[in-house]
Amino acid sequence: YDVKGPALNTLLESWCKIHVLLDNEVRWVLSEMEGAREDKLDNSEFDALMKIISKMLFGTVVSTLVNELATPALSESINELEKDGQFDAGKRLLALSLLEDADDPTWPDRWKKLIDDIATPAFDIDILVDRLWGCVNRKALDEDQDRRVIKVVDAVEARFNWGNDKKSSFLEDIRGMATIKRLGD
Repeated sequence: YDVKGPALNTLLESWCKIHVLLDNEVRWVLSEMEGAREDKLDNSEFDALMKIISKMLFGTVVSTLVNELATPALSESINELEKDGQFDAGKRLLALSLLEDADDPTWPDRWKKLIDDIATPAFDIDILVDRLWGCVNRKALDEDQDRRVIKVVDAVEARFNWGNDKKSSFLEDIRGMATIKRLGD
């Protein structure tokens, strides 16, 4: 951990900075383009567009990092960094995605804890839900993984007080896809 921990911390921090840099650059480019338009977006429309783009950029960062770095052995370093209090919001989201991809048995509890925390911004929950959608669509889930996915989906539903009459079709699709993948194996 003495070598891998600080290296992982630096790597996660660097990817968060890359996201912020890309986000700021896209915001600047769109602002410049918007200035030349006659039919300008109002502030709320522009902010909504930036949130969508920011989420897409962060998802790309997560995918890149997971594809290059996720291994079960990395979980130990992530656990130590978390114990040392090294995680801010961005690094935590990246680490949680790495834990999920490495199938660390603690990932659903950690995701649930973040989702249950009322201070967690909607952006962070959106990132996790997008990651969850990707998880059930890119790999076949065994029975344990299926239960973990359902646990996180239930946490999202509870966070937003969705009852049977207001369940998101998106979350229902996640549940259905996880079950279909499991049955297909």
